[in-house]
Amino acid sequence: MGFLDRLTGQGSKGSNSSSEPSAPLVDVNRLPLPNPTGLNRLHATFTGRCQGVGFRYTSASIADSLGLSGWVRNHMDGSVELEIQGSSSGIRRFMQKLFAAYQRYRFAFQIDKATAEDPIPGETGFKVRY
Repeated sequence: MGFLDRLTGQGSKGSNSSSEPSAPLVDVNRLPLPNPTGLNRLHATFTGRCQGVGFRYTSASIADSLGLSGWVRNHMDGSVELEIQGSSSGIRRFMQKLFAAYQRYRFAFQIDKATAEDPIPGETGFKVRY
C-alpha cells in the first residue's frame, strides 16, 4: 500500500494496473507540512507509472505557475523523487493540480513516501534534475 493509499483511505481496494485511471486526489490536509503559516519543504517519492508520461515537466510547470521552488528527478528503479518548497497552501495546491493533470489517463502513480524537510532559505525556481 502506497502513501497515497493511506492518505485517501483506498487501502487494498485500489490497484496500480495500467487499465485503471490515475490515483484519486491526495488528501492534501494530511500531507506532512508542519508550518501552516510559513515556509515548508516536502520530499516525496512517487511510484507507479510516473516515468515516460511527462511527470517531471508537468511538475515543473505546475510549480512555476504557483511560484514554488524545488526539484524533481527520475530514478533508475522507475520512481520519481521530488522536493517542493513554499507555503503549505501552495504545496497542497501543487499536489491537487499534479494528480488532477493525470486523472484522465489510464495509468496510475502514487506517493509512496512523503516527509517534511527543512526549508532552504532563498531557494528560487523549480528544476528538472537529471
